[in-house]
Amino acid sequence: MDDEVQRTGWNNWATYASGCGINPWLRTQSKSRKQAYLLAFAARVQTGIFGRAVQVGHQSVEKALRHKAQTLVLAGLDDPRQSHGASELDLPFCHLLASYKTKDPAPQPQVALPVSVVDYAGAYY
Repeated sequence: MDDEVQRTGWNNWATYASGCGINPWLRTQSKSRKQAYLLAFAARVQTGIFGRAVQVGHQSVEKALRHKAQTLVLAGLDDPRQSHGASELDLPFCHLLASYKTKDPAPQPQVALPVSVVDYAGAYY
């Protein structure tokens, strides 16, 4: 399942990069341009342009960015989300993800089944 998600995410990224006229591996781009392209891609992911045309939460955007960065790192390239040797993401990514997190709607609590319903179902069957 996760391989399929990563493959779909990479295909979305490659489509976006092609539309921008850049190589999806970002080899010839400066660090600031790499970050700008990734931030713009993140905005498109968040609004649902890539997917089912439904706005997604901050965790989906974070995962999409992480998958792109991991693919680049596995190919021997730098992670464009953070400075070399840093453990935290660079400020633009921190601010973007934090703003998406605050915009996410509050989770809706789900009513659990009462134990009596489970007991009744078990006794009935």
